[in-house]
Amino acid sequence: MIPAIILVAAVVIWLVQSNYEKKRIAGTTINNFLELDAADINRIVIVLPGDTLKLYKDDPVWLLENGPTPRMADMMVMNNVIGAATSITVGNVVSENREQQTIFQVDSTNGVLVGFYNDSTLLNSVIIGKLTSDNAHTYIRIPGSDEVYSSNKVLTFTFNRDRNQWLDKTIFAMNPDLIESVELKQPDKSTKLNLSGDSWYVSKKPYTDKIPADSTKVINFLRRLCYLRGNDFANISDKGNINFENPALIIDITLPDGSIQIEFSKIIDKDLGRYFCRRADQQDTLVVSMPVFNDINKDFTGFMPE
Repeated sequence: MIPAIILVAAVVIWLVQSNYEKKRIAGTTINNFLELDAADINRIVIVLPGDTLKLYKDDPVWLLENGPTPRMADMMVMNNVIGAATSITVGNVVSENREQQTIFQVDSTNGVLVGFYNDSTLLNSVIIGKLTSDNAHTYIRIPGSDEVYSSNKVLTFTFNRDRNQWLDKTIFAMNPDLIESVELKQPDKSTKLNLSGDSWYVSKKPYTDKIPADSTKVINFLRRLCYLRGNDFANISDKGNINFENPALIIDITLPDGSIQIEFSKIIDKDLGRYFCRRADQQDTLVVSMPVFNDINKDFTGFMPE
C-alpha cells in the first residue's frame, strides 16, 4: 500500500513539475520582442563574422559607411530590416544552456549581432542565429542573456547580407515627365525620341525627319527606363564578360538641368542571360537581366504606331 502511495505521489510531483516546465519554456507570446519604435531608429550596426556594417539615416535615405565616402543603402532592404526588427514575436524559450548557443549559432562567434540606435543611444540589440529545422523561424538571443528563442520570422537572410547586398542598385530613377529627349545608340543605328509640346516624335540619325511616335509605346518605354535597377553588382568573376569599348547600347537622356548617359556592355557570353550596365557619374557596374535589357533596347520601329 505504501509503495503504491509513494508511486502515485511521485507521478503527481512529476506531472506538476512537467507542467511547470512546459509553462516556463512556452512562456507568453511577446510581440515586438525588441521593444523598438521604427521612428526612433536612425542608426544600425551589424557585426557579421567577417565584416562590420554601420548604417545611418540621413532623411529621407539610409547610408552605409564605406571608407571615406558613404554609399546609399537600398531603401527596400532597409524598410524590410526596420519592419522585421519592430515586429519580432517570440513565444518559446528553446534553451537556457550557454553551452548550446553554438548549436543555434547565437554565440558571439557565429551569430550576427545587430544593434539599433537613436544617435549614440543603444535602443536594443539581438544576436541572429540560424534557421529552425522547418526553415520558417530563426533562433535569436539578447546579448547578456542565456535564453534562446525561436522568432516568428525568417531573419537570417534579412540581416546576414554581404556589404554589396545592402547597397542601392538604382541605375536611373526619374519622373518620366521631366525627360525632354532620349537617344538610343546601337552599334549599327541610332534612334531619338523628342518631346515637342505634349507629343513625342521619333527619328533616325541624322535626325532630320521626325515622325509622331506611338504615345503608349513611349510611355511604357519611359516607365521602364525611369525605374531602372540592377539585379546585382558585377564582381571579379564577371571581368572577362564585360566590354564597354564597343557597347551594345548607349542611352543619352536629356533633362531640364543636364543629361545622363547609361552604357550597356557588349554581351560576351550569351548563355549568361544578362548584361552589364554603368553610368559615367557612378562608380559601379551593375548586372541587368536580358528581359530588362530587351525592354529598353528599342529602335525606330519600336516607337512607330501600329
